[in-house]
Amino acid sequence: MIVVIRVLSRVILLTAALYAGVVGIAAFLAPRGSEARAVDTRTAPSTVYATATKYLMFMQPALREKGRRVIILGASNADLELRPDVIGRTVRCATIDNLSIGNENITELYQTAQIAVKNRQFSGDTSDVYVLGLWFGLFGDSKARWNGPGRQNNESDLDIEFQRYGNYRKAGDFYESRFGPEYESVVNGLVSPFALIEKVFREATYRARNFFFIRPDSRTDAEREAAVVSEAERAAAVAYWQQQLGSREHLAPAQFELLAKTIKMLSRGRNKVIVVDLPVPNWWDAAVPMNREYKDRLAALETALAGDDAVRFVGLSQYQKPENFSDEVHAKPSVATMIGQDVAKAINASACESTQQTSLTR
Repeated sequence: MIVVIRVLSRVILLTAALYAGVVGIAAFLAPRGSEARAVDTRTAPSTVYATATKYLMFMQPALREKGRRVIILGASNADLELRPDVIGRTVRCATIDNLSIGNENITELYQTAQIAVKNRQFSGDTSDVYVLGLWFGLFGDSKARWNGPGRQNNESDLDIEFQRYGNYRKAGDFYESRFGPEYESVVNGLVSPFALIEKVFREATYRARNFFFIRPDSRTDAEREAAVVSEAERAAAVAYWQQQLGSREHLAPAQFELLAKTIKMLSRGRNKVIVVDLPVPNWWDAAVPMNREYKDRLAALETALAGDDAVRFVGLSQYQKPENFSDEVHAKPSVATMIGQDVAKAINASACESTQQTSLTR
């Protein structure tokens, strides 16, 4: 019996030592320095966290840093066209965070906004600027968007991520650290080896996943710049987005109601919201009725909020020519840079110039 206890003790100690080693490796590979003080989900694949949702969950402490922030929310086109490195050339008065998540709808955008707001509360009275990059593809019903295995309640990718390791629990309509914010970093560090293992697995299965993935896009910037979208590719895109939206004719009204709720939540206090109508190629107008519906509903929302100085709408219709896009929704790299520069001017007017004027009048 004593021998068994000794063997078991050694096995436990060895396992603990190995696990501690993996924790150390994961901690070493985690973002550090300036990378740990700002959030950019675009960099997720190059980190130990691999995916935008996992990266965002683990990087929440960065959002608690004091100082003014410009926080970008949206899907993959916002990730491409509202890049912090481009916007930062103009906007110098705030840290720029990119919380965009590819293939999301407004439900998941609202969840991302909650993550930002809840974490920004740790820095006291904020005067942040939230930039919402929108297009009609965000307004599909969650029953159509989130209906795969394990999503009996139409859980989003963020829901799945926050439920994955048991370190978070549902509190109200989103999640909180199971052991409180004071222990959050410690607990996340203890579960980080699982993220490392998943990262290794994803790297090992990269080719297989790309082969079976429905819509892979591993093109270089030069290839995207030279791309011409064929009629067959347009037809495939229309079919894909009709499936994603769950309808061939209409968007989900509840998603627009949730957008209005999101804007109201984000514009509280001294915060401001910039709603950016990101461009898509104008052939969508004839392809589906949903783009027109989106434009009309967004215009109605702008009219309803016309008296709110904390909310501003920005249109970019000058970029809607088909030759400006590398596919059905993403602008070519050179055009994406111009879009980012235009939006940066609007952000600068709200985040920097308005602050300077306020200081001068005091």
